[in-house]
Amino acid sequence: MNINLKGKNVVITGASSGVGNETARLFAGKGANTVIAARSEDKLLELKKSLSIHNVKIHAVVTDVSKVTDCKNLVKESVKELGSVDILVNNAGYTSQGNFEDVALNELEQIIEVNFKAPVRLTKLFMPYLKESSAGRIINVASILGIIPIPTEAVYSATRV
Repeated sequence: MNINLKGKNVVITGASSGVGNETARLFAGKGANTVIAARSEDKLLELKKSLSIHNVKIHAVVTDVSKVTDCKNLVKESVKELGSVDILVNNAGYTSQGNFEDVALNELEQIIEVNFKAPVRLTKLFMPYLKESSAGRIINVASILGIIPIPTEAVYSATRV
């Protein structure tokens, strides 16, 4: 399927590395205005600079998706910079490897916060803007570990289906 992304407005979480970084490169390369969000400001600014060759709007927002205030700020900044949002990519992910009984409770809670609660929260917060768009889409990035879990990634697997 070939979708025209030229002029679409996209928000991508977890954009500082890995899948999120490559997703931002793909969207910007296809002509989409892109808000990139992650915790690492230096990596976001580096990505923003590299995406500037595409002649689209690129806006970086330092965001910890486990924090409600950061999520609300991401929505505010995205709408302020782009005017509207057509596509939300819930990509940010977190894990802490180890046997379930050995992983600290606060680490397990962080996995649930980032991988499950944040996408639900962001979808809810962005929904009014996505509904206004004739192209409104939500992309939730999953993991093969959500289908084929392994013992040292029990909670991660449960949250990335």
